[in-house]
Amino acid sequence: MSLIPPYHSVQLSSVLLPAESDIVISKTPGAVQRRWRTPTEFPYCPQAIENDPIAAYAQRLSPGVIFSRNQYSEHKVLETAIVDKGNSLCVMCEQTPDAIKPWSLAKITFENGLYVHTSIRTYFSKEGAAKQFCLEQGLEWTGGDSIDDYC
Repeated sequence: MSLIPPYHSVQLSSVLLPAESDIVISKTPGAVQRRWRTPTEFPYCPQAIENDPIAAYAQRLSPGVIFSRNQYSEHKVLETAIVDKGNSLCVMCEQTPDAIKPWSLAKITFENGLYVHTSIRTYFSKEGAAKQFCLEQGLEWTGGDSIDDYC
């Protein structure tokens, strides 16, 4: 059962979500957030429904562009990878330099006509983010442990 109807058929602001839902309406039309509380803008999120929405989004993201921004931080793309047999896009980012956990990982899916941006986690070390980015792709991590493995 879907909690969110297709965005092209309703006003997102009128979507009623259950109190226990982990979905937040983002500042970008056609996008929502999962496990990401602060309403956020996704500047490179496609505004039209594409034939292959995940590939279309991936083509827009390149290292250094702003992936997301809100009142607290801005995240710039470090790396992207299409995963889950083309059904998801994994994005590793770096935040503003003064952040306590300056690296993050997000996964984007296309569900019911919406780009769903899910926060996977934030990291103290770039190695911690790189490790999870590798594992999200189904690859074997050959590096060592990081502080993020223990907290």
